[in-house]
Amino acid sequence: MSEPKRQHPVAAISIVIDILKEYLVPFVVIVILGGRTDDAQTYYLMGAVVLIISLLIGGVLSWLRYTYRIEDGELKIEYGVLVRKRHFVRRDRIQVIDISSGLIQRLFGLVSVEVRTAGQSTSEATISAVTRDEAEHIKSLMSNKDYDEVKTEGPVSELHLNKMDLLIAASTAGSFGVALSIIGTITSQMNQFITETDIYNYLEGLDIPGTSFVIMIILAMIAIAWLLSLVGTIVKYSGFSLARRKDELIITRGLFEKKQLTIPYHRIQAVRVVEGILRQPFGYASVYVDSAGYGDEAGTSTILFPLIKKDRLKDFIQNNIPDYYIDLPSVSSPPRSIRRYLVRAMVPALAMVILISLIFTYGYISVLLLPLAAWLGMKRYRDAGAGFVNNIFILRFRSLARTTAIIKKKFVQAADTRSSYFQRRKELLSFMITVASGKTGATFSVKELDQKTGNELFARASSITSEDNFTESDKDRLPGW
Repeated sequence: MSEPKRQHPVAAISIVIDILKEYLVPFVVIVILGGRTDDAQTYYLMGAVVLIISLLIGGVLSWLRYTYRIEDGELKIEYGVLVRKRHFVRRDRIQVIDISSGLIQRLFGLVSVEVRTAGQSTSEATISAVTRDEAEHIKSLMSNKDYDEVKTEGPVSELHLNKMDLLIAASTAGSFGVALSIIGTITSQMNQFITETDIYNYLEGLDIPGTSFVIMIILAMIAIAWLLSLVGTIVKYSGFSLARRKDELIITRGLFEKKQLTIPYHRIQAVRVVEGILRQPFGYASVYVDSAGYGDEAGTSTILFPLIKKDRLKDFIQNNIPDYYIDLPSVSSPPRSIRRYLVRAMVPALAMVILISLIFTYGYISVLLLPLAAWLGMKRYRDAGAGFVNNIFILRFRSLARTTAIIKKKFVQAADTRSSYFQRRKELLSFMITVASGKTGATFSVKELDQKTGNELFARASSITSEDNFTESDKDRLPGW
């Protein structure tokens, strides 16, 4: 395979689509909201058409100039229209090779090959449109495996996300807040089309009080944001499956873009069990892994399974990531830390209540946020804890969702303790552990631990002591799964 080869011509379309996806939101805002007059809108639409045609021409040229070959154990890629570039990836640097297929590739029976190397948070090299046989051949040549072995290697076990669990995961997704912020941004631009005078005249015709109208608008925004979150989660995790092989985990997901992620066992730095505030009452959680060098979610972590019943967690971990299977003996925060948890939750809520009360006529109703903040503070206190058993750290904490982090001692990049003047007065401190994940790493912290407990955990992370386990009396332990 030493002769240079080109991708399928569909790669030209993929290049254009990738560029459009990256700039989709500003593109839509400029075209739809950019002009107030019909003439301005016409010019914006003409500009958009010219831009798309230019991108198509650029995509074709990029396809023509992109070649790849494998020679002497290296994947050699040459590309660039105006500036010619060359990129070589050695076989011994490659960690995983993922084979995925987007909507365009699937229409033509093609796949995309992504090569990931150590220390990279994104793919080192991507061949975006080849046949599956060609992709498997590339994988066999660059992974020191025979072609037939790559094709016939099957999973030891495979777990699928059923449709009901997918619907529950979508209905309780944490992306609701992101969708709401997008709706708010779009709504803030509507004053170019609808003025305050138009709204007042409309309300007078309907005989609806202004306060009721504001409440209706807020509820409508929440409903639309929830629907966007629901659809987005279904599109992202439809067809989700987790396959376990001898030395790696294979994740496949996506409705339109069938994405495949490969996670080598030796790259896993930490496992996180996240119980969303909407999912926890129903006994559901999500499982994430933090991998050294790259990640899927926000460049740091990868979701191992989107939704699983808590009573199945122990079996799931034991079957798929057995090195992280433990019974969670952890020491909780002492009772003297309750006040600090309550203050930390209620002060921002009180500031919000004051601000809302000053702005809105019926803003005093927001005082109901205070008991909710107090409840959240108590939940954070009860859930906080840390422990050490069988050379594994366990940290549990809550912002809104409750997170349990399971970290092997040998993967700890850094450990820290911090204590303010007020914490030292109560003999408390915060304990933090950092692991390699994505570009910057991931940090897990538990606040308001007993000072002695935190120092002993820090000593174990620092290898000062050789003791394997750190536990207190059973009455101090956090509840298990």
